[in-house]
Formats: sequence, structure tokens, C-alpha cells
Amino acid sequence: MRVKVRFVCPELFGTLPNGLYEVPDGSTIRECTECCAAAGGVTLPEDWADQVIFLKDIKPALADDEAADGADIIVLRRILGG
Repeated sequence: MRVKVRFVCPELFGTLPNGLYEVPDGSTIRECTECCAAAGGVTLPEDWADQVIFLKDIKPALADDEAADGADIIVLRRILGG
């Protein structure tokens, strides 16, 4: 399946390009992101998913939510503070 992925987190994903990526059918959002990183030669730290938040089709999503063909996934750096 094809998903559109945008990375707003250069400290984790470097210069990984935004765009359409081919991922296995039934992939979760986490798996889609890992597949994109692997395709771009980016090695992610073990706790990378704890450092980001996900949006799927402009709505908050969990890492283990299933992505759908044509989904628009945004990976944002989690900002803590207060």
C-alpha cells in the first residue's frame, strides 16, 4: 500500500524526504515510519516512538493504529514542558 509521510522531526529523521512511500499492507503507523526510515538509510534510536506524536489524516493517532492505503501520516517531535 502507499502512504504519504511527512517528517517534522529532523533531529530523528535527518533529511529523510517527505512523500509517498510503499509499505506492506496492514502496517501500523509505527511500522510505516520504520519502513520509511529504513528505505532512506536512517537508523532510529530504540526509544524513537516515545519522542514523537503521530497524526493520521490530520487527526491524532497512536503508533499501533493501522495505516490505510492513501493515508496521510505526519510524524511530529513531542514537546514537553509547562
